[in-house]
Amino acid sequence: MSRPSNTIRAQPLTHDQIAVRAYEIWLAKGGGDGHHADDWLEAERDLTRPRTQFRVVLASAGGNKIIVIKELREITGGGIDNAKILAERTPGTVKACATRDEAERIRQQLAAAGATVEVAEEPLGDVGLG
Repeated sequence: MSRPSNTIRAQPLTHDQIAVRAYEIWLAKGGGDGHHADDWLEAERDLTRPRTQFRVVLASAGGNKIIVIKELREITGGGIDNAKILAERTPGTVKACATRDEAERIRQQLAAAGATVEVAEEPLGDVGLG
């Protein structure tokens, strides 16, 4: 059974992502000698913990742009001008720092209107994991 493209999915970690986080941990501990393996394991644990915040991105408004604009107004609480700009300038962030349930609800609401929506995990801090 294939997985729908609009579902929330975790991206696999790369060696570089773990290395950046391990370096930050090492610096936070004072940058002293030793324990690099412990820092690496801590970085892996930190980066693989369940994410609690997600970003909802409108990839395409689809053919029913008017309905999508109406839904965007309801979701964002903004005016028609802001919703129209968001629908025309895709891809664009509809909601940042959303919970998993909120992100999935928004994705379903916009998908029902004919839009293409992506939900991605929010990056962790400033470690370049976007």
